[in-house]
This record gives sequence, structure tokens and C-alpha cells, in this order.
Amino acid sequence: MELYQSQQQQIFRNAFILHRAAQLMLKKVDLINKSIQKLAEDQVQQKVSVREHGRKIE
Repeated sequence: MELYQSQQQQIFRNAFILHRAAQLMLKKVDLINKSIQKLAEDQVQQKVSVREHGRKIE
């Protein structure tokens, strides 16, 4: 019976660790997604600025 309880506790610990790892991975994916969106927005803004700057020179 003691072995069963020990194994059960280990399974719960492993499940908790796996759950926490999954949470951290999802957070990381979210941060990467936000970074990519920001880079895309910055790129669009840079293109707009270049176009506006080009018009001013002409």
C-alpha cells in the first residue's frame, strides 16, 4: 500500500510539473506572438515613414 501511495504522489508531482511547464510554454508562445506583431507594426510604420520622407524630398 505504501508503494502505491508513493507512486501516486509521484504521478501527481509529475502532472503538476507538466502542467506548469505547459503554462510557461503557452506564455512564451504568447510573448513571441506579441513580439512578431510588434515587429510587423514597426515595419509597416517604417515603410510609411520612408514613403512620406520620399514625398517631401521630391
